[in-house]
Amino acid sequence: MKLVSLAALLASLLIAHPAQAKSDVQNAIELQNKALMAAASRGDAEAIVGLYTDQAVILPQGSKSFGGPRGVRAYWQGALDSGVKKVRLLTLVVEPRGDDTADEIGRYWVYGDKGKLLDAGKYLVVWKNEGGAWKLHRDIYNSNPPAVAIPY
Repeated sequence: MKLVSLAALLASLLIAHPAQAKSDVQNAIELQNKALMAAASRGDAEAIVGLYTDQAVILPQGSKSFGGPRGVRAYWQGALDSGVKKVRLLTLVVEPRGDDTADEIGRYWVYGDKGKLLDAGKYLVVWKNEGGAWKLHRDIYNSNPPAVAIPY
């Protein structure tokens, strides 16, 4: 009887651990997203660069890719200089892939002066855990198309 109880306890711990790990990873990623949103609101491209790995690549829709700290800085400074005042990120799904990698799917909204919506869409980010900090490693997004009138 005690052997069965011990086996059941061990099985429940093994089953519960991945869910806890996923929750911890998602919470950490959401904190990093909050840091990115705050830095964008301050117009602080350098703080945003610190949230990416040194080998990061941003893959924007309809544009060339931006890689490494220099590319990430150029991308975000360009966005901020073009009138981006606020970025809102909403995490929908986080899937850990081992101890140092996770995928995130989410939605985003980009605002300019006076809260004007400039863009909205969805994104996929591959995150890497570097020294205990989750950082954006691959960042791809695309805009939601505007509504199209369908002739009947």
